[in-house]
Amino acid sequence: MTDDLLSQWRHDPSYRLLQAEISALDERLGGKGEFGRAIRDLWSQQQNATSPEDEEHLAFYRKILTQMMMGKFERIVTPDPVNDVESFGASLVHLNMTLDRKFAEVRALSEVTHQLNEGLFIADVLNHVFDTFRAIIPYDRIRFAVVETTSKGVKVARTHWSRSDFGTCHITPGYIQLLETGSLAAIAADGQPRFVNDLAISLQERPDSLVTGLMIKEGALANLTYPLVVKNELIGFLFFSSRIKGVYQQEHINMFASVGASLALTLEKSLLYEGLTVRNAFIRSVFGRYISDEIADALLKDPEALNMGGRTCKVTVLLSDIRGFTSMSEHMEPEQVVASLNNCFTVMVDVIHKHNGTIDNIIGDALMVLFGAPISRDDDAHRAIACALDMQGAMTEVNRRNLERGLPELAIGIGINTGDVVAGNIGSEAHAKYSVIGAPVNMAARLESKAARGEVLISQTSYDAVQDAVHIVETRKIQVKGFSDPVCAYSVAAL
Repeated sequence: MTDDLLSQWRHDPSYRLLQAEISALDERLGGKGEFGRAIRDLWSQQQNATSPEDEEHLAFYRKILTQMMMGKFERIVTPDPVNDVESFGASLVHLNMTLDRKFAEVRALSEVTHQLNEGLFIADVLNHVFDTFRAIIPYDRIRFAVVETTSKGVKVARTHWSRSDFGTCHITPGYIQLLETGSLAAIAADGQPRFVNDLAISLQERPDSLVTGLMIKEGALANLTYPLVVKNELIGFLFFSSRIKGVYQQEHINMFASVGASLALTLEKSLLYEGLTVRNAFIRSVFGRYISDEIADALLKDPEALNMGGRTCKVTVLLSDIRGFTSMSEHMEPEQVVASLNNCFTVMVDVIHKHNGTIDNIIGDALMVLFGAPISRDDDAHRAIACALDMQGAMTEVNRRNLERGLPELAIGIGINTGDVVAGNIGSEAHAKYSVIGAPVNMAARLESKAARGEVLISQTSYDAVQDAVHIVETRKIQVKGFSDPVCAYSVAAL
């Protein structure tokens, strides 16, 4: 190439375009690898080409360019080139476009994988999938179904989540498909994804397929089903549906495979997390008002304590009752009765939680509190007595509030007993309540009925557990129902 021709070519727009494409390609490749060096060598030689032999380098490197891309990218060399320089420039343009697409896919995969690993709730994870996966696979709707086994031992795929750009969704959460029949059976058997690029033809071939009919009714014309497998176990399916017929190709399956395993692990984690969250929310909502945060946390760590059935354990039972409240309430307005009880119980519950007691029941103007169930501790009896003394002391605050509202003064009597009971969820799966049953409960109730206003009366077994730490003001024998002989009761002054 002569100096005049070289100078003329360098002012040609194709030269500047080629230079820009090579610079962009070199920056994208980071100046690394044989391919990058080959491109730079070619550019350097082409700029200084002075002989026909140098022109041969151009064709040679263009051939290398094509060969290096084979098997990884589409063929990018333009057929029937006008001349070698323009052909090579076109090849680089196509290469950059291809690399742009591939790098966009890689970036999307990287971002998706990162976001998936950050997700905890299934809705959050799958909403992110819906918002970002179009760089990997085409769709207008995504549906996630969980593999479950029914009580009769039948495996099904139950729709757990769905999101769509369609106007109406007919396959909504809760929809169930049997795994024993249909296309899901084959996918479940071999774990291989499958796509149907013409749902209408598929429905003609299998007119009994309800789910295919519903997809068509929604507006889908093609569908790709991807099984989610964790440690060789099928946990669910992802269904990608599109309004475009013939849209799915093997390359979509290949691309999704790079993130499918990570997504399956994340969804398995999310299913477990959501199950735990639902259980924890149940514990908090049902027991949260009746137990302290410390006991609630212990229950969350040991959920077996809430299983149906019972276990024998030693507990200290505290029963308190507002003295004379029944007769007092006969002369009060209903609103005043409720306000008096609420004032009292609001203060009492705070005291009980302070000592980590479990409120078993509130019956009218009486409170039943457990120490030792559902969580047992060495100082259960000590905490129960300390709680009772604080409850008596807190009546000053209760009466201050009542006085401000023009309500009557209240006083409580408390009975405490320690012994072995049966503790657990009592009832049915539909309606159960955690409680304790046994003779020690009855004894605590008898002691409470004998306690005077402002008194804490404890049994022999409770006294034995704290005798070195308790100050007794009176010991007396009392006759209680269900016992032939009088029992010993201790009136507590302090700990």
